[in-house]
Amino acid sequence: MTLLTKKRFILAKKEVTYGTDAAPVGATDAMLTQALDVQPVQGDTVEREIDNATLGSRGVIHVAPFTALSFGVEAAGAGGAVDAPPAYAPLLKGCGLAETINVATSVEYDPVSAAFDSLTIHHHNDGNKQAQLGARGNMRMILASKALPLFEFDMNALYADPTASADPTPTYTAFKIPMAVTQANTPTVTIGARSAACATFKMISFNFDMGNEVVPLNNPGCEEVLIVDRVSSGQLIVTQELASAVNFPQLMAADTPMVLQIVHGVGTGNVITFDAPAMQIRELTQGDDNGVKTWEMDVVFQFVSGDDEFQITTT
Repeated sequence: MTLLTKKRFILAKKEVTYGTDAAPVGATDAMLTQALDVQPVQGDTVEREIDNATLGSRGVIHVAPFTALSFGVEAAGAGGAVDAPPAYAPLLKGCGLAETINVATSVEYDPVSAAFDSLTIHHHNDGNKQAQLGARGNMRMILASKALPLFEFDMNALYADPTASADPTPTYTAFKIPMAVTQANTPTVTIGARSAACATFKMISFNFDMGNEVVPLNNPGCEEVLIVDRVSSGQLIVTQELASAVNFPQLMAADTPMVLQIVHGVGTGNVITFDAPAMQIRELTQGDDNGVKTWEMDVVFQFVSGDDEFQITTT
């Protein structure tokens, strides 16, 4: 039977016990992805260096296999109640973010340095299934003017052999239609005490990388995908204005940490807010956007008191 590329999807669910199948189902755990790419088996190889009377390869042995997958998910709120987690919440948890539900107020996602959640991911492709257990990964957030907001995920998981299995029916009704990044839909962009407006600057794009270092570990007595470090960074592109209005070169030269807040979405259940208490400009270059001068800032996100270098909130 020939398999079709487009007939593919994943289910994802938080594990109770690491590496134990959480049994995700199509009705509640399907993830609405884009550009899904799955590498069913990755890992190192060891060359056999045995002696022999002839030339030629002695073969290789694959060691410590794991699975790698990457995909995007449209960034939108949960719709409805402000304290309802969005449908993609398990993916955020699998990237080292802790979920806090503030009743009748919001849902917060904050980085952690211990007690990481893990996911069971089932990849279905036109009658084949691979159960990918113990999955953890890295997250990126992309907000580009006149485009749809996006989360990107790179995940690693424990290897298991694919099997032939009837595809369940995925249900995506929990995923809401995203709002494009525009002046009306992205009402707040604040850097330090300065807010984006025609008199100061306008945001062209914001790319955030959580910066998780993810290591598949396979040693006697332990097989686990670990998050071993996190260095969050990104790129922010804004228009240039008079130095009297906002002076980004001065802020960089003085190593000034700045508060960053971006609020995207309008209406109850549709809002995603990105907050960072101490963003610092690492590199600053001049650019051009349709004839308008821009600042292209490579930035890093520092913590203030630990595990607080950024926060993502849905309301």
